[in-house]
Amino acid sequence: MLKFRLRLFAAAIFISLLAPTIHAFSKACVYLQPGSEYAARIQVVSEHWRSKWSNQFAIGQSQCISLEALKPGSRFTMQISTAPNQSKVLCTPHRIENVDTPVSAMFLVSGTVQDIKCSNPHGLLERTPQQSLSLSNSTLTSEEIDQFNQLIDAPETNSELSSVEKEMLGTAKKYLAGELSKKKALENLISKENQTLKFALDADQVQILRETDDDYVRFGFLRKFDSLELMGQPSAFVELNHKKAAPNSSALADSLHAEGIPVVAILGKARIGSPKDVRDAIKTASMAMDTVYLSREVAFITGGYKGALDDVYGYTRIGYERAKDLETYTLVVLPEAGAKDSHNFVDAKDIFGKMWGDDTPALVGVADAAMVFAWYGSWTKIEIDTLLHQKKKVVIVNPFQKEGDEVVEVKMKKGIVKSYRDPEVAAKALLTMLPTENDLKTSAPKDVEKLPYRENALSEIEYYPFPRWSEESGKRTATSMICQKVPCEPLSPSF
Repeated sequence: MLKFRLRLFAAAIFISLLAPTIHAFSKACVYLQPGSEYAARIQVVSEHWRSKWSNQFAIGQSQCISLEALKPGSRFTMQISTAPNQSKVLCTPHRIENVDTPVSAMFLVSGTVQDIKCSNPHGLLERTPQQSLSLSNSTLTSEEIDQFNQLIDAPETNSELSSVEKEMLGTAKKYLAGELSKKKALENLISKENQTLKFALDADQVQILRETDDDYVRFGFLRKFDSLELMGQPSAFVELNHKKAAPNSSALADSLHAEGIPVVAILGKARIGSPKDVRDAIKTASMAMDTVYLSREVAFITGGYKGALDDVYGYTRIGYERAKDLETYTLVVLPEAGAKDSHNFVDAKDIFGKMWGDDTPALVGVADAAMVFAWYGSWTKIEIDTLLHQKKKVVIVNPFQKEGDEVVEVKMKKGIVKSYRDPEVAAKALLTMLPTENDLKTSAPKDVEKLPYRENALSEIEYYPFPRWSEESGKRTATSMICQKVPCEPLSPSF
């Protein structure tokens, strides 16, 4: 990744990580962990506002309270009341600030009536008011445009920033400077998207993706303590030593290979959508993963994004949870941007790069092959092309293909990939592409460590409720709740 640090102003006082914005948490939730010895009620407490007490809820369940009445920038905490004893305790020693992201605040509660324990696992601490990042010029200057072009222009992608790209970068700059709300930034960026120009917006970064005939150009802003960092990458196909980039996952992959076990990546949308879409996706991916695993022992690697903080569910979580159901090895490679909201109980985990996409070459480098689930966006397309660039095998699973189009060829920048309507057929095709047990054993380093004990436990934090399905939380994975057995039952005919 090419980098250029752009100092946007000379002096600003920054006491904490983020300035308050006009957005807020949508709700605050409490999960009463297994092992607790009481039922509970909860109440949000702020200096100028106090919610009504919630209904009583039991061990292993969650309860949420809307924060719509709480002004952005207000600080709040959660009060826990045991039932029927009615003893009370404030959940955190310090109030946390009602900030932009994530969209929900999750607290974990346990202990006894006499010793209530409560924590906020995502490190949302009390924040001190600070001077907002203020830019003297809300649009990009000619000098800044030149700096961008120096970063992202290469002989094979030699194209100056278009007027649309300049406008998108101006929007990104104003959003990260706190001058533009997330809602307005999204509206602005979405209106400028087209087939070859996409964007990704996180709390601390905006990156724009330009597709060329044979590559992807990535550029954008990353918010730092007292400035914005300008980031650009003229090609998605970065050559790196994946054993240095992802040492933990690579070491485990070597140990797996020594036993003849390949590593399969599960890729696709991280935010699927409605509960029905999530259920259908779980069945699709679980059927494919089950078919592979029941035919041959494999390990699974994902991008590690859990979605708990954003209250979403996607294939990055399905691939992890179904691997847990199958009691096989789990690996994760992700960038710093996703570290706070990632799977923790994995057998190997690596953080590589800052922005989403930085991690792709390292993740793909660890995998032997991949299953990609449709529909997916431009960022997954980069993963597919990176797989092809690294000479890795990949199949697409797309149950949305028309009846009769059981197998179709999808043209990518780096080659042709077959897309299968039936997840079982796709899985069987992938099995024929995987390195043989003998080939893996032969190619594995001779001095590898023995396979570690398989850490299949899931912590209570991992049992985050489905989006809008809080009543289905509990001591089980979402995948095992939808798929009552292995292999997962077939999809419904209406799918």
